[in-house]
Amino acid sequence: MPEERDMGEGKVTGWENRVEMTRRCAVPAHIRIGTRGSALAQAQTDLFIGRLQEAYPQITCEKVIIKTAGDKILDKPLQAFGGKAVFVSEFEEAILNGEIDYAVHSAKDMPMELAGGLAVVCVLPREDVRDVLLTRRGTQIEKLKEAVIGTGSLRRQSQIAALYPNVRCESLRGNVTTRIQKLKDGGYDGIILAAAGLRRLGLDCDEELSYQYLDVEQMLPAGGQGIIAIEGRTDGQEFLQAVTDERAALALTVERDILRRLDAGCHEAVGVYAEVTDAPVQAEKSVAEGKKSRAADEEICIRIFREQDGILCHQKESASVTEWQTLAAGLVKKLCDDAPGKGKAPECAGKRKSARMRREKEKRQNAPGKEDEPETRQNAPGKGNAPERAGMERKIKEACGHGKGDIDRSGTGRRIAHYGQRTGKIKVL
Repeated sequence: MPEERDMGEGKVTGWENRVEMTRRCAVPAHIRIGTRGSALAQAQTDLFIGRLQEAYPQITCEKVIIKTAGDKILDKPLQAFGGKAVFVSEFEEAILNGEIDYAVHSAKDMPMELAGGLAVVCVLPREDVRDVLLTRRGTQIEKLKEAVIGTGSLRRQSQIAALYPNVRCESLRGNVTTRIQKLKDGGYDGIILAAAGLRRLGLDCDEELSYQYLDVEQMLPAGGQGIIAIEGRTDGQEFLQAVTDERAALALTVERDILRRLDAGCHEAVGVYAEVTDAPVQAEKSVAEGKKSRAADEEICIRIFREQDGILCHQKESASVTEWQTLAAGLVKKLCDDAPGKGKAPECAGKRKSARMRREKEKRQNAPGKEDEPETRQNAPGKGNAPERAGMERKIKEACGHGKGDIDRSGTGRRIAHYGQRTGKIKVL
């Protein structure tokens, strides 16, 4: 264990009182920080060290590079060999064995369940949560007959297909610079990366590339996206509260709680984003009084996305931060109740038909030996075949009291009534 200097006892306050906390908490003199070897992992670790030493100048820090299974296996998608745990398990073993004191993670890559005795003990301020569609300059995805997009994320695949019906997604692994080089080499028409990683590496202004930042309404991020989370032992970590960003920590807690409720990992297309802001009235009051609002006067907006049987289902609501658990539970229940097959799919807020399913249907229609399929479809039940058309006309005439001459055969009954083919009900217009 690292040497500790006893700075006294007392209640922890927050980042703004870090000087006082230095005098009152037990602060280690030296810490060993486990990190991966990629440029992004190093940049994120440096952010943690910088924030830590700003609060506690006396601390010295040592980096310990650990190569994970996720770093070694690059020719398979994560879903094929362990999911998110492949980036974390080696770090957890090292902490429990006393080889390191902390591990620095991209919060979105952390599994739902951590090893016993370990927890997220520090959270840094959140970066830009958005995803970015990168293309070679001059490429227009929407004008290509078929655009190949590089991403291994099911969440990104389903949402980009809804935005661009002409895309085909292919797996993409490797660190950020490797992925960008594959795009430049022509392996893909576009790739999707997190804005946070691009900004932390200073790779968000390459003149050879175009950057399309996708708003959260277009592409909901993964839980924890843009957040750096520090994992360590559960005990003796009070001093890290001076380094933790409270809003980012709350957002991460909410997002991980929702993912746990949904039992979602990297094997499902799921997105969640919790945004904490000042409540509108309190924000004006705080500006006028020159002070920050309290947690009870803050508002949290939760957005959830999930692809369910080809339908992209969304839920979004806001409430006071003190009610986040009730809000989260309610949104998850709505999302599950509105799932296809539950009888409430039409109520799914903002749902969109998956472009992937549309493309698969088009492929089946255009498959060899299906040349006569359009005619077959024309005469299929519910598609306007002659027997059903006659029955439709008869029902319309009975409901509306009109003779045969009043039927508009160019759009059967459309002028006088609407006939629901699925329900068999008639609505007089």
